[in-house]
Amino acid sequence: MGGSVIQLRGSKIEAIDTTDRTINVRFAPALVVRSEGIPGVDASTLWTQAAAMAFHDGEIEGDFPSFPATLTGGKITVNRLSYVDMIPIPLDSAGFLRLLLTFVGAQRELAIVGISASLELLGHAKYIEHLPPA
Repeated sequence: MGGSVIQLRGSKIEAIDTTDRTINVRFAPALVVRSEGIPGVDASTLWTQAAAMAFHDGEIEGDFPSFPATLTGGKITVNRLSYVDMIPIPLDSAGFLRLLLTFVGAQRELAIVGISASLELLGHAKYIEHLPPA
């Protein structure tokens, strides 16, 4: 058993745009933590990789920062499960989703809600470093 997550703190958002009622979030790059155990708890590795997230029938709450923008943290709620400062990989879920993002230098948070969402890693990952167990 192993897992991967996008670590929100330090990841960069290249852009957020809308197409019809789909909200697209483009990470460039996202910080991806991979582990054979629990990411962030067991020994892990840190990678960078572009990623795209789509929220269907979505709405945006709050104001956009200037892009590209670096994240200081956030939280995603998938149905009734909350993940603080991370997004689970893979993510392809129906039901209520809410992504809360905080940005470096921003005074307010930005939230995206939708009734389904999917996450796709793009291109090739680049190794950054080994992370010891917490």
